[in-house]
Amino acid sequence: MSAGRPLPSQPLPTLTEALWDAPPPAANALAGDPAALAEQLLGELQARLEPELAERVRAAMAPAVERAVERLLHETRQELARVLRAEVARALRQALGSGGHPPPA
Repeated sequence: MSAGRPLPSQPLPTLTEALWDAPPPAANALAGDPAALAEQLLGELQARLEPELAERVRAAMAPAVERAVERLLHETRQELARVLRAEVARALRQALGSGGHPPPA
């Protein structure tokens, strides 16, 4: 505290005391319009809840998405193996049918 300033004659209110005595800003601005106050409060509530909701949805969906990706990878590997076996078998039949020589290009 600065030595040049005089101390107040009454104690200063704490922050909570100052806020407790003051009406909320939304109530002051929209006191005559309950519908507007409700809309404002809903907007503020939604802004606070939306990030939490998004995180919970992500957390809930993560296992299902992971299972779906694993299933698709498994199916893709199976299909790739089937196609490769079929192509190798076709190439072998073709090579064996031409006397073991590759077909002319």
